[in-house]
This record gives sequence, C-alpha cells and structure tokens, in this order.
Amino acid sequence: VRIHKNELARAIIKVGMDNPSLGIKKISTMRPVAQVSGEAVIRPAGGDIPGTLSFFENGKRQVYQVPDWMYRESVTLMQAFNNPMVNFIGSLNGISRAAFTTLSPAFVVSNILNDSIAAFVKAGVLPWETGQAIIRSLKGITNDKTMQSFRLAGGYQARFFGKDLAEEAVKTGGRIFDGKESFLKQIADVIPAAGEIGEQAPRVKAFEKYLNKNLPNWRLMTPEQIAATPQGRKAAAEGVNATINFGRSAYLVKAANPMIIFLSANMEAVKLPFRALKNSAAARWRLAGVGAGITGLTAYNLSYPEYLDIPDNIRWGSVVVMLPSKDVDQYGNAKPNYLTIIPRTREWAMFLGPLAYGMERLFADVPTEFGKFATTMAPMLSPISEIPAAPIIQEMFAQRANWDFYRSTEIVPSELEAKPPAEQVMPWVSPTIAAIAERFNISPLRAQHAFNGLLGGTGRAFTSVADWITELISPPEIDP
Repeated sequence: VRIHKNELARAIIKVGMDNPSLGIKKISTMRPVAQVSGEAVIRPAGGDIPGTLSFFENGKRQVYQVPDWMYRESVTLMQAFNNPMVNFIGSLNGISRAAFTTLSPAFVVSNILNDSIAAFVKAGVLPWETGQAIIRSLKGITNDKTMQSFRLAGGYQARFFGKDLAEEAVKTGGRIFDGKESFLKQIADVIPAAGEIGEQAPRVKAFEKYLNKNLPNWRLMTPEQIAATPQGRKAAAEGVNATINFGRSAYLVKAANPMIIFLSANMEAVKLPFRALKNSAAARWRLAGVGAGITGLTAYNLSYPEYLDIPDNIRWGSVVVMLPSKDVDQYGNAKPNYLTIIPRTREWAMFLGPLAYGMERLFADVPTEFGKFATTMAPMLSPISEIPAAPIIQEMFAQRANWDFYRSTEIVPSELEAKPPAEQVMPWVSPTIAAIAERFNISPLRAQHAFNGLLGGTGRAFTSVADWITELISPPEIDP
C-alpha cells in the first residue's frame, strides 16, 4: 500500500511539474521544535502537511506544495489504498465495470448516442457534428491538433474510455506513449479505442464551438499556445461539462465509488440536465425542441397497435421508431417491429419518458397505469437503483429473492417455478446459455440473469456471436 501511494504521489508531481502555471514548488520540512541555550533546534516535520504531496526518492522525503484542488483530488485517490476491503470490492467491481463499458460494443454505441443528446442540449452540438468529429478522429486521436489542444488544456478527464495518464505514468516511470504495441494488443484495443473516439467527439466539438466564439484565431496557434490561454482552458472545461463530468462528484461519492459501481457517473448524470437548464436559456429551448420531437414520434408510433407490446422500459427509456410488422404471434397479432434510435436516454428519460407516457394515456385504448410507469422509471433515474454493493453480491441477493431489482420483476416467472430447473426457459434466453445450463441442470433463466448481470453488454455480445455460430452449424428445427 505504501509503495503504491508513494508512486502515485511521485507520478502526480512529475506530471504536474510539466505545467509551470500550476505553481507546484518544492518546500523544506525543517521546522523549529525547541530552544536550547537561546538557539532554535531544527527538525524535519513529521506526518503529512496540509496542502502538500510528498514521496520518498533515494531514501529522502521530497515535499511539494500543490494547488488546493490537486491536494483534495490526491487525498481522495490515496484514500482508496487505505482500506483493504474497499480495494477488494473495487477489484470485483473492476471486472464488471470493464465488461459493462470498456469491452462492451453495445455500451460504446449507446454512450455515443446518449452523449449526443447531452451535448446538443448543453452546448448546441448537433448530432451530425458529433459524427464529423468521430470520422475525423478515426485518422488518429494523438495526431489531431484539436484533440491535442483539448488534452493539453485539461479536457481529457472524467471519462469511461482511454488511458489514465497518471496511472500510466506510475507504470512506466513517466513515459506515457511509446508507440510500441503488439498486433494482438492493437486488436484487443479496438473496442476501447472506438469508445474513446465516440466519447470524446461531442466534447471536442463543444471545445471547438467555444474557441470559435471566444478565440477566433485559435486555428493559427499551436496546441501549446491554445492550452496556455484562459479561453483554451475555459473551452476545455466547457467540453468536459458538455456530457457527464463525474469528476465533479463530492468527496463522499468519490470515496464510495469503488464499492458502488458507477456511483460517481450516476450521481452527476442526475444533476446534468438541471445544471444545463438552470444555466442556459438556449439549453431550455433545445430541450423543448427534443421534447416536441419525442411527442410527435410517439404519436406516430401509437398508430401501430403493437407498439404497446414493446417492453415498458424500452418505450419510456429509449427512442424507437415503429416499422411495418413482418411477423405475427401464435394468436395472429402483429409482432412489434421497430428501430432503436437511442438505446437508453438515461438521465434525459426524466423529461422524455413522461412525454411518451402522456401520449399513451391520451391515445392508447388501454394505457398503462401510472403506478407501473413510476416503478419502471424509478430504477432508470435513480443513481442507486439496486442494492449498493458489488455486482456479484447484488446477483447473490437477486438469485436468493428470485427478483430482478432493476426491472422490478421475477427472474423465473411463477408459472415456471414448479418445473425442473433445466426446463425453466423462455424464448429470449440465449441458446448457448440454455445449452450450458441444461448440461449442469440449472435454470437457464437464472443462468442468463447472472451472466448478463455480471458481464453486461460484453456478455451479450459474446452470446450473440456464439448463438449465431451455433445456428450456422445446427439450424433450429421448424415445426410444420
């Protein structure tokens, strides 16, 4: 623990010293501790000195005075090393966090589309501008002048994807980019790289918009010159705040974040729309425009009776467009056929979900009761929607109670509970998971819930590929 804390402090100071504007300076710890025969006795001060960071180098303690914000953030980081239980839970959460975000193709797409809403409402970044930034970034993030300026100005923070510069500095002794990665490593980095590009695209466009307005000649400047200006630093802050800036979380939230997965991100997501609406009249008008579009889209979707057969959490928590039905169920009713434009509207569902529900109440023959609407929306909007514990512990509680705490429904429906475990299966269960579960005589429904609960989108991507390969090798039999 002490070694890691020492390396962390050294890395922070080493990176910070590259920016003279931070005012980091080395100080002496020698302090008078007594008077002997009229002369002061000087001794080095023990313990941590508020407002400073220290580390040992060549056996000697080095102490540096740092800005208040850097001291607070460093103390928060180092707190995580002090509690072995927090470290253990954080390690467990790290597996699921990577599966839910960094390695999940579904999350990459969902995050890009959701961030496009936030960037449009907060900073006026249009969706196609985000698309343009993504295309430009495909040429290489590290070689893009705008991205270099954004990074140097402090904008490359509070994100799901990309390397943590301080962490890389600790690992490599200050060498962050060496350009020497194996071919297999480059293949493994495809999904994280795509996520990084998509996550930074709306922020960089917001950065550009601010510079265009407040530093018109910025394109004639070098990245270092841009980052050194007050406008450049302000533009970087505007870019980060265009989407979820979970670096703004309070101390207690940051301290609890290793134990409660995505707590910081969820807490800031809840606050993001209200900050946008409070600080900008333009943001209020833009959100009103989005709301008007959702209202019209829902009216169109309701022209298809099968629209109400779409699961509630998708109708109210996503943006979908109905398409003509191509299939019917066993009773001859049309099955819903729809295109998902935005898989999860997340924090914006608190504004868009009620509009969709209100339209259903006005025009649907049998609208959903408000109580069900409220219980469906609550988990999607609450920063702590489930048991505040590591996913593996949440899953243990869920399996014990036979209850999906996120969707507020049974894992194994009551009509299947009396059947043998291997026969507890529904059409939506992955054939791969069903085959494995039946092999070990466990419930396929419970197995799929556990698999998805622990591995998220990465797990679903794996089973989708496995199911596709299985279907190619052994096509399902069709009853005449």
